[in-house]
Amino acid sequence: MLEEIFQGFCMAMADSVPGVSGGSIVFLMGFYNEFITSLIFYRGRGRKSRWHDNCHG
Repeated sequence: MLEEIFQGFCMAMADSVPGVSGGSIVFLMGFYNEFITSLIFYRGRGRKSRWHDNCHG
């Protein structure tokens, strides 16, 4: 849990710096796939979305 808090903190700090995006930090810190999967889960409320089916088919 502390690791997720730290990762979120790093994303927030990156968003506050002009020219740096939170997505860049997610990719550089190596948790991009976990982040995208959690967004898909949240968006679909636990069921697979059409985007997930099309990309991971």
